[in-house]
Amino acid sequence: MKRLINMQTFLYLLCYDISEDATRSKVADLLESYGGTRRNKSVFELSLSASEKTDLWQKIAHQIDPQTDNVLCYQVCIDCYSQSSCLPEEDLIEGNTFV
Repeated sequence: MKRLINMQTFLYLLCYDISEDATRSKVADLLESYGGTRRNKSVFELSLSASEKTDLWQKIAHQIDPQTDNVLCYQVCIDCYSQSSCLPEEDLIEGNTFV
């Protein structure tokens, strides 16, 4: 998926540890509905505006069980993202447009 990352959007790396299969599937579907790209079974990259991130975070909070689940969200700057690497190798920058 080609994403536009500009001054109004931020790149986020979101990862989760969710115990229930049904909840995990709902959260994954929610992340995909926001344009998230799955990078691992429980890791997504998302390009979101501040309001989209707030909205998404509230929806996730209502889905998970805080006693058993956790979700981490890291904002990644473009410079840091451009220095990222992956094994096996793939072009992480491919499919992203930075403006």
